[in-house]
Amino acid sequence: MLFDRLEWQSQQRVLNLVWSKRAIKLGQPLSDAMINYWTNFAKTGNPNGAGLPAWPEYNRKEKPRMYLDVEVASAPLTQNEIERYNFFAGREQNQMIAFYKRWLLKLITR
Repeated sequence: MLFDRLEWQSQQRVLNLVWSKRAIKLGQPLSDAMINYWTNFAKTGNPNGAGLPAWPEYNRKEKPRMYLDVEVASAPLTQNEIERYNFFAGREQNQMIAFYKRWLLKLITR
């Protein structure tokens, strides 16, 4: 029985290694993009550079944002995101604290 468990643990380690390598492979393009954005920004004050999706300058009219995920892309905020932004932007700090306290309490007591 003891040796069966050791064999299973060895197999589990191999599976974890394979899954980890897969996760690293999937995340590598995002990691490369972030390194390039930060490097460009540190050098020039502008994150954009060759081979990178354009990082648009923020403006209050279009409210563009970057989606940093498996695929890096830029897009304007959705209507839902704008409504959420406006909801929080119009609140005082003590209202925000009260909101998060209620939200966390609901989350904890589920």
